[in-house]
Parts: sequence; structure tokens; C-alpha cells
Amino acid sequence: MGPLLNDPDRTLFINYRVGDTGPTASRLFEDLAKAYGRKRVFLDHERLEGGTPWPERLEAEARRASVMLVLVGEGWLRAHDPETFVRRLDQPGDWVRKEIETALDIGVLIVPLLVEEAKPLSRLAFATVPSLAPLAERQTLALRRKEWPNDLGRLQELLQTHGFVRRGSQAHSQSSREREILAGEVISRAMAMVFVDIMRLIYVSSSKIAYQANAERYQEFIEMAEQHFDEMKSLVLRFTSDIGTDLHRLSCDIELQHSSMIRRLKRDPSLNAEKIHYLDKMCDVARQIEEFSLNTCEIYYSQSANHVRLMADEICHGHISHFKTFSLDHVFRVRLRIQSEIIKNENVFYGFGLRSIAEDMVHKLAIPYFHVDFYLLKRMLSQ
Repeated sequence: MGPLLNDPDRTLFINYRVGDTGPTASRLFEDLAKAYGRKRVFLDHERLEGGTPWPERLEAEARRASVMLVLVGEGWLRAHDPETFVRRLDQPGDWVRKEIETALDIGVLIVPLLVEEAKPLSRLAFATVPSLAPLAERQTLALRRKEWPNDLGRLQELLQTHGFVRRGSQAHSQSSREREILAGEVISRAMAMVFVDIMRLIYVSSSKIAYQANAERYQEFIEMAEQHFDEMKSLVLRFTSDIGTDLHRLSCDIELQHSSMIRRLKRDPSLNAEKIHYLDKMCDVARQIEEFSLNTCEIYYSQSANHVRLMADEICHGHISHFKTFSLDHVFRVRLRIQSEIIKNENVFYGFGLRSIAEDMVHKLAIPYFHVDFYLLKRMLSQ
């Protein structure tokens, strides 16, 4: 007889090393907690926050788990004590090692997850710690930022064969409209993130203040935009059946516009006389994103837009004359001020119920940040 589906006694244990895969562990925890419930996924948050591990709790959770996910980054095998230079895995008291040894001892299913460019494990790597050698024989899966939705999907397929079924999969009564809203929220945020990335590149390439402060990071910003663009494409592909033909066509058009702008800014960051043309173009793309969002997640989108508009109006009051001069230096300053206010009031925006697939602040605030850029674009181009 197979495992009981969604048996509350079956839990997942995430094993990781902070300096190697800390952010990935946090993101994975949030996604799995949404899929199976927070009580069924264990992550030692004290480790992430710099606290002292609670040995008894860690061992108890490791023994209770039905599946242990071992996050293996590029530095996992090499991590060492900075004082003794002894490899962490060779130290009997290392908690990453102890957790894995506990799981191996009681026969828990162990799934090594190769994060980013990490290589598959071999028995040779465990020559000095033979207790971990069985890891080399376990089925591995990849876990990469650019392929996150696909890699996470493959992990969840494996987990389903061991009794873990996503809560959404059991909700047979969920309507097509509810699925469309959920897909719309996720895709809208991804579109907004890329839009904000592109606007940052435009400011850096055409505002003296922005360029002086960020010129050395321009290539990093390009890579970030490309990464977010790849994530957006993956999400659109993943949720195609939920958003319908017309919205899928609109999302593909937005993809093309984003891709064109990123390539242009990557090839030649100097906009100069073309600045107005590209601002006009970005305003058109913003209207398309708005159309998509209003057709899928209108309540969240509209509430966020209203809060940003009120906040921006207050900050911009008394600065309207500067918009008439079309100074991107000044607009860039205003942009930073509004974004700072959003961060101060972040809980207001989180409270609208957007279902994040990544829990870092930048992703959560993608749509509010998008509203800032759209607001400023409309103000500039209306003068």
C-alpha cells in the first residue's frame, strides 16, 4: 500500500548550509509551505537569522521527516571552518552532516537538490566521511533560479509519489476564474518586475545622477533583467491554460516588447536623443501590463495603484514644475523617494493578498514599484 496522500504526519525537512544556499532554502520553504502547509515543512530559521541551533529540535524534526531535501550548492563540499580550515562535513559536530546522518540512519527518503551550477555528488567526495557516501547514490534534481517554476514542478511531482499532494490539486471545486486570478497575480508581478528592471536601466543610461551612482553595476542590472525575463517566460508558459487565449496573446506581446528593450539597452546603453521615444514605448507597455492585470487580478492591482498614486501625489506636490523641464535627474530622485516610502509601508501592500512565489522584498513589491514608474511616466509625458 502506498503512502497516504497528504498524511499530516508526513513532513519535509530542508537541509542546507547558510553560506552556500541560504536564500534558496528560504525561497524553497515558502513555496513548499504554500503547496503543502507550513506545518508540514521544516526549515531551521535560526540558522538563517544567525541564531544558535536548537539541537534537540533539529534531531527530532529530522527523525520525524518523511523526506529530507538536501540543498547542495557550488561550495557545499568545500565549506570549511575559517579558524581550523577543517572541512565542515569532516567535523562530527557539523549540523548539516548530523541531520543527513540521522535521515540515512532511519531510512528517510533523501533528495539532493543541485542548486545552480553544483555538480552531482560522487562517493570519492565522501572518502573522509563514509557515513555520507550513500548520498552519491540518491536521485538528484536541479534547482535553478532561471528554471525555478520547472525545477520546482519536477520536485513536486516526485514528492507526490511519496504522499505529498499540493493543496490546490485537491480543490476540485476551484473555478476557472479562481485559477485565472491566481495565474494573473503571479504573471502580473513577473511582468512588473521586468518592467521595473528596464526602467532602472533607462534611468541609469540617461540620468547623470543615476549613471554616476550605478554605472559600475549596469551589467549586473542587465543580467538581473534577463533573469527576471526568463522567469516571466516560464510562468507564462506554465499558466497558459489558466489565462485563456486572448490574455496569453497579450502576455506574448508584452514578452516581445520587454525582450526588445533589454536587447537594445544591452547593446547600447546610451539613449540620448531617443530617450523620448523609449519612454513613450515603455508607457505603451505599461498600459498593456495594466490591461492584463485588470483582466485577471483587478482588486489587488487597483488597490495597489490607488495607494501608490496617493503616496506619489503627496511626494510630488510642489515638484510639478520640475516635471515640465523633463529632467530625468529630478524624476529619478522622486522615484527613489516614493520607493523608500513604499518600503516603509510595505505591510500595506502585502495585505492585499498577492500570492508570492518568492518572498524577498523586491519580488513582493514588484507591482507597487511598477505603479511608481507608470505614474512618473504618465506625469512626464503629459507635460
